[in-house]
Amino acid sequence: MISRVRHHLRYRRRRVGVWWRSQVFRRVPATNALWVCSWQRSGSTWLAEQFAALPGTRYVYEPANTPEGIVTGESAALVPVPSESSAISSVIADALRGRVRGHWVDQFNTSHFPRRTVVKDVRGLPQLGAVCSLVPEATVLVLVRHPFDCAASVVRLGWYDPSISPRDAFVNEVQRWCHWHSRAVSDPRAAHVRWCSYEELAGHSDGTSLDELMESIRTSHRVWRALQSTRTTREQRSATDFASADITIAEEWRDEAFNFLEASGWSDLYGRDSRQRQPIEQFVAQRRN
Repeated sequence: MISRVRHHLRYRRRRVGVWWRSQVFRRVPATNALWVCSWQRSGSTWLAEQFAALPGTRYVYEPANTPEGIVTGESAALVPVPSESSAISSVIADALRGRVRGHWVDQFNTSHFPRRTVVKDVRGLPQLGAVCSLVPEATVLVLVRHPFDCAASVVRLGWYDPSISPRDAFVNEVQRWCHWHSRAVSDPRAAHVRWCSYEELAGHSDGTSLDELMESIRTSHRVWRALQSTRTTREQRSATDFASADITIAEEWRDEAFNFLEASGWSDLYGRDSRQRQPIEQFVAQRRN
């Protein structure tokens, strides 16, 4: 009897916590919103957490999942990134306007009277141009990471259709990555967005550092003027830094997947050896010209 009561109290405490995180009593305008748009396993949670650490910041987690009911970790892991969808674009735009709340999107929120909003998505890349058209006043960061690293993480975590082989899962993930990133970088509706790379922000490659990115945001947008990156937030594990079983990514997998990088032109940025070949801003400028 006592154990059942304790179990019920723990359950009720968790439910109250879920409810309380979604209680937001001030709507933030899109002018004070920042959207971190990325691909799964690119480091977007880590980057969003750097901005959300600033007091008075609401953290909205992956609203692009909600139109299709992908609101559990298991379903999100096994459903591929969708194609363009007006429903998904609309919900992202509403999140940037402060109109979306719930147990999924607010699961990491700690601010109930926010002055600014960080929205983070890994399924929003196909919607990039549409969202920019709907809320042109929002600040948009597109975070990229070498597709080999993203695909390797997906395979190690088992986030793919179990009916296909790990090799096919790896190659298919790289192919989708190249397709949607190519469409996004050439979309004229998103010509004003800021592209950044995980490798540069994490200090693994030359280019814009995390401090430089934050300085740019801080000086361009008054509501972010107190923004800063601390050693604690920079080095702590992100909420989606999952431990996983090891799996070998064979060279022939990389060889096959690299064909998609070459065909799409992304091999100018990322090599076969998982290194970044040039600064992301330089690469994006070349693709837009």
